[in-house]
Amino acid sequence: ARAAVSGRVREGFRYGHGKEGRGASLLCGAGDAQWRDYELSCCVYVAPPAPAFRPYPVQPREVSCVVRVRVQQLGEVCSEPTTSYALSLCPATKRWAFSRQHACGYEKGLGTSKSKGVSLTLGAGEEDALVPPYRVEVRAAGHVFSVRVNGVLLLDALEDKPGDGACKGGGKGGGSGGGNDTVTAQGEAGPLLWGGVAFSWSYESTGYVENVRVRLR
Repeated sequence: ARAAVSGRVREGFRYGHGKEGRGASLLCGAGDAQWRDYELSCCVYVAPPAPAFRPYPVQPREVSCVVRVRVQQLGEVCSEPTTSYALSLCPATKRWAFSRQHACGYEKGLGTSKSKGVSLTLGAGEEDALVPPYRVEVRAAGHVFSVRVNGVLLLDALEDKPGDGACKGGGKGGGSGGGNDTVTAQGEAGPLLWGGVAFSWSYESTGYVENVRVRLR
């Protein structure tokens, strides 16, 4: 089965930069404390905006996707807080980043949005093999995380530190900015031990995800 992002907005959603958002997300098990240790595997594709989504300029470096694990909260509106681990992938730059995001989102308003929340980057870099479709494997076992994309091991690390900076991941798909909101679903800016999975595409990026498998440990 394949779940895809199309060039249509559901009825009632106020699409726009100064309204409710410009990104799309798919999620399962968000906020469910029974989702703890598991392995996620999937195939994710990201592409430029559909012709129907052209009211805003989107640069190639802004076309990206995010694979999330241990999702405790993820709102439909970009100003609502997101708390999860996020694997960000950008086809144009071949950059990747894996971070813990606490109550991250955007403040509503016209012009450049200010991001809010606290994040901790566990790993980041560039890798020539990072071209879509992305074959993603993420393992979460206690405080240990392993991330592999297109057969390349990107991260194998112990995660046990408090958040140390302003959120860099935004709500639905990237961006940067300041903020100091440290309130999270667990009540502190520490490691996340439970939560479901989600897939997000930044701004007007389109794409699909297929062959999603979650194996509980």
